Amino acid sequence: VTVIDQGLNETEEFERRLATYRSCRDRLLASGIALRHYSADALAADVASLLQALGYMEWNVYGVSYGARQALMLMRDYPDGLRSVVLDSVYPVDIDLGRETASTHDYALDRLFAANEARHPEFEQAFFDLVDELDTSPMNYPAIIPERYIYPYQSFYGDDLLRLMISIIGRWPQAFPHMPGFIDDISHGRYMHVMELTRPAAGDQLFSEGMNLSVVCQDIDPAVRHPQYDVGGGARPRLYRFAMKDVEQRMALCKLWLGEEWKLRSQAPATTDIPTLILRGDEDVVIPASWDAQVKRDLTNSFHLTYPRMGHGVMKSNSCAREAIAAFLLIPTMMPDVECQD
Repeated sequence: VTVIDQGLNETEEFERRLATYRSCRDRLLASGIALRHYSADALAADVASLLQALGYMEWNVYGVSYGARQALMLMRDYPDGLRSVVLDSVYPVDIDLGRETASTHDYALDRLFAANEARHPEFEQAFFDLVDELDTSPMNYPAIIPERYIYPYQSFYGDDLLRLMISIIGRWPQAFPHMPGFIDDISHGRYMHVMELTRPAAGDQLFSEGMNLSVVCQDIDPAVRHPQYDVGGGARPRLYRFAMKDVEQRMALCKLWLGEEWKLRSQAPATTDIPTLILRGDEDVVIPASWDAQVKRDLTNSFHLTYPRMGHGVMKSNSCAREAIAAFLLIPTMMPDVECQD
């Protein structure tokens, strides 16, 4: 759901967004769709049922990012027939994504600032100074909606900059050296990069925000609405405030979408000896390295490979990783013996 604010402040923009989701929810409920039936548990059960319906006696499973989390749930709840599993940039099952919001964002920015420390020692200060400036004086820029309209007044606040920066460095770690120049452009009112990076992509039409809400909301403890809920208090104060606001808005959407209460899915880890290959990019700022160790601890027959200069999602962009996966699928009980350069 993209809401073009046309001069709205942040609160008004979020209220309009809530109204849009409310209209969508009411339409789906009137059609007889049970929103709570779409959950991570249900997705794992669907995969297991599909494999049985196809008549496969055994299968190999690959999952990346949240898909790797789904693969772990399959290993935990439906292990029969699983020959091997490849986990690429994995979210652990027993991590509450809401509770970890601030700490994971802090980890991402730590990597970004460290990468630019030598050539741009002032970068971190300049970045947060700009966030503070945009909090009080947002930048306005034309918001492009493909094949529809151009609105002249899309406001860009400090939270928008934090959200965009975390998204960029999560997807493209190779962009690290260019970020000081990006921040300098915004500070001088040059908004072309922001306009391009915030325009909806063609692939966005394939993304179901309703499905995402149903699944992810049931991944987050409803206690997030309680004052004692912690989203990573060790993070930078401004980042902590951003994370708390982000989680509070997410939970407002979840409350609207699913009702006052919902059942938190099982967060028990997958403890198994199913042969597993865990892949990680050493420049992945989305998944802290400690999460890999947490997963590996519970998988007693697993192998771990880390790839240099790679970010989140290794297989799609690294031929060495694809060779390692191929070797692992041939003999999943051994560490892949692959020597290559990519």
